Amino acid sequence: MRIRREVCSPPALVSRRELVFDRRSLRVGLGFTATLWVARGNDRWGGCRSLIWVRLAARPCCGMARAERPMSGRRSAGPIDETGHGGETLKWETRRAYSWSAGRSIYPYGGRGMENGTMRSVLVTGASSGIGNATARCLAERGCCVYGTVRNEESAARLREIQNVVPLMCDVTKPDEIREAVESVTGAGRGLYGLVNNAGLGELGMVSTWTDEELLHMFDVNVFGPHRMTNAFLPLLVESKGRIVNIGSQGGMLAKNYYGPYTMTKHAIEAYTETLRAELEPYGVLASVVQPGGIATNIGAASHAGTVARFQRAQPPFCEEAEQILGFLLAPPLAEEPTSAEESEANRRPSSPETVAVAVYDALFSPAPKLHYLVGTKWEGDRVINALIAKLLDENDNPKHDYSREQLVALLDQHIAERNKSE
Repeated sequence: MRIRREVCSPPALVSRRELVFDRRSLRVGLGFTATLWVARGNDRWGGCRSLIWVRLAARPCCGMARAERPMSGRRSAGPIDETGHGGETLKWETRRAYSWSAGRSIYPYGGRGMENGTMRSVLVTGASSGIGNATARCLAERGCCVYGTVRNEESAARLREIQNVVPLMCDVTKPDEIREAVESVTGAGRGLYGLVNNAGLGELGMVSTWTDEELLHMFDVNVFGPHRMTNAFLPLLVESKGRIVNIGSQGGMLAKNYYGPYTMTKHAIEAYTETLRAELEPYGVLASVVQPGGIATNIGAASHAGTVARFQRAQPPFCEEAEQILGFLLAPPLAEEPTSAEESEANRRPSSPETVAVAVYDALFSPAPKLHYLVGTKWEGDRVINALIAKLLDENDNPKHDYSREQLVALLDQHIAERNKSE
C-alpha cells in the first residue's frame, strides 16, 4: 500500500500559551485511526476558535488509503479509544495537517461554516502600511500564503520579516510591473484564491483647486488600479473560484466638501464592485467592498503636502475659506480629547486598521460573503445610514412614486423579509 506523504503547517490562529489541548483517538475504519489534538482558546484578533490537528495512522488494507483523502469536519461515529491507537500495531504512518475551525467563529461578521484560510493564497495591494499591512498580517497569522505588493525595497524587507508573507514589487499604475507580479504568483504554483485591492490615495482640496493631472492620478490609483489588478489576475481567480475584496470607503456612499475627488473614486469602486459581483458570480467568483470610516493610518500624513498646496492655490472668492482651512492644517496638533468625549465631526474616533482586516477576512472566507461591509464607529455608521435615507427620500420625490410613509415602511418590511428568507 502506498500512502501519499504531505506535511503542512497548522494555521497560526493562536499563540500556543493561550491554548488548552485535548487528545483523542478515533477508529475511522479500514484499519485507520485518527489521533486528534483539539486546542481551544482565543485568537489574536478577538475571535474564539477551536482548532483540530489530525494525525492519521494506517496499517495494510484493501482499497484506497483513506489518508489520500481529506477528512470531513464532522466527528467520526467510531468509538473513542483512550489507548491512543485503538490497540492496532502500526507499520505505516502518514502525517497530514488537515486543520479546520470547529464551531462558530465569534467575529463581528463571522457566520456558521466560515471556511479556513489555511494555505490559501491571497494577494494584498498596498501592503507596506496601514490597512494593507494589517490585512496582510491578519491573513498570514490565519495560515494564508500572502503576497503583499510594495513599491520600494525598504517596505519589502519589512514584509519579509512576517511569516507567510511574500513581498512583490508592484505599482498598480504600471502594467509591466503587474505582468511581472502575475508571472511571480503563477510561477509559485499555489494559484490565487483572493485579491484584496487596497492600494489607494486619500487627498483633499476644493474641487476648483484640483489640476487635471492630480485628478487623473487619483483615479489612476484608486479606480484603474483595482481594474488592472483584477483583470490581470482574473484567470487565476476563476480557476480557484476565489474572491475579490475592494477597499472602498464610507465616502463611497456620501460626499462632503473638500473630499470631492476622493469620494468620486470611492463611488466608482462601489459601482465597480457591484458589477463584478453580478458578472463573476455565475463563474464562482464573489466580489465584496469593505467601506471603512476614519482609520488610524498614515494616509493623511502622506497626502498632507498635496492637500496644503491645493488650498494655497485657491482663487477668489474661495480664498478666505481656504485660509481658514490652512490655519487648521498647519496648526500644531492639539492635545487629545478625553476618551469619554462624545464623537462628532470635530471629535473623531478613528478605528484601528485591524477592524478592517477582520471584515476582509470574512469577505474572503465566509461561505456567503456580503456585498457591502460597513466598518467604523457607531457615529460614522449613523451618518451613512442617514445619508442613504436622505437619498431615498430624494428619489421618492417624483411624480411616478411619491410613496407615503406607510408605503415606504411596507417596502422596507418587504426587503427585510426577503433578506431574512435568503439567510
